[in-house]
Amino acid sequence: MLLAYSEPKDFQDNGKVILDNSWLKMANSKNYHHFFPKSYLRKQGIGNENSIVNITLVGADLNKRKIRAKAPSIYIQDFLDENAELHKSIKSHLIDNIDDFGIHSDDYSVFLEKRATSIYNALKNRIEFTNTEKIEDTELKELILIGENEKLEMKSTLRYDLRQNIVNKNLEYVIAKTVSAFLNSEGGILIIGVDDNGNALGLEKDIETFSKKDVDGFELHLRNIIKNI
Repeated sequence: MLLAYSEPKDFQDNGKVILDNSWLKMANSKNYHHFFPKSYLRKQGIGNENSIVNITLVGADLNKRKIRAKAPSIYIQDFLDENAELHKSIKSHLIDNIDDFGIHSDDYSVFLEKRATSIYNALKNRIEFTNTEKIEDTELKELILIGENEKLEMKSTLRYDLRQNIVNKNLEYVIAKTVSAFLNSEGGILIIGVDDNGNALGLEKDIETFSKKDVDGFELHLRNIIKNI
């Protein structure tokens, strides 16, 4: 899982979060929590509380004792008082900094937008959508020749239905499902713009469906899909 790969640190003491659930006393206890607690969001009448962008990995005991249903601005301030290195801890949860993520103002929409961007950037490096160590053309061709396997998925388009020549939202769901599978495994490579037979189709058909008709518009839409997984 991408969040586990980042080796998350404990909010309280900056120690390593134990991700093995086998020691937990209750079978339904889990080492993750909603950064904006579900109960808090429901009380405020805010939906989409189960967005994967809202999930962080913390100790189950810490979640129950310290976080509970508190607003992030309150429980994060408590941890700031206890942990002088909280800013470092928070970065290990793919939250770049406390001040810019809507945490002090309890702004859930800002938090989702900022963290989705952070997760997207980490995901690009993890599954090598556009790796910082760019895949050379020859390497990409070799991957395509190998064909799909448990670590490699190829999709013709992001959302343009080549058979019906229309935008098909169901195709976006397929992409989201693939990304989610990689997040919950050891990662993988997702290539968009190549069909099952290894033919390079490009991104033009998808790009033409966006208001911003360029690669930036494509990446923005893909980021939004990830945000709503």
